[in-house]
Amino acid sequence: MSFAIFKGEKNMSELVSRLYRLQGKGSQATAKHAAEALLAANPQLKDFGKLAPGSPIILPDTGPPVQASELANQFTSIRSAAVGRAQQTITAADQQFATADARALDAAKSFLALAKSPDLRTAAANNADLKQVLAQMTSTTQEILKDLEADGNARSQQSVKLSGVLSSLLRT
Repeated sequence: MSFAIFKGEKNMSELVSRLYRLQGKGSQATAKHAAEALLAANPQLKDFGKLAPGSPIILPDTGPPVQASELANQFTSIRSAAVGRAQQTITAADQQFATADARALDAAKSFLALAKSPDLRTAAANNADLKQVLAQMTSTTQEILKDLEADGNARSQQSVKLSGVLSSLLRT
């Protein structure tokens, strides 16, 4: 049994075109047959949006001849597996960072809401030290809040960029 590597095609037509490069008389019927055979061997192809680049695709023996350049060799398989693991790691790390960022943002916003409470303002008005500390803490928290928002956006953009670089490794 042979297989190929999914490279991010958007639909079955693109995949069949890449794998088989069918041309000439009868190519539409042959493409349809190839698509049916691929789908029968790979039920995950029902939803291309859920299929990660680098996923193996079983090439059924009942299909038309496959382009030799599309057959996965041992190097391709190893590279695909490594890229897949790297993508999973990036996704997991990004989710963990996003969760930590969300908690930190919530904590900062909660503190700022507390700092504006009438009871705390009254206490600070009656105590110069508390008033000074509260002003410093509020200012620092507002800076932290801005940094968290900026850093979260930058991290997210870098994760997307890194995922794109990894995906490009599978297209070569």
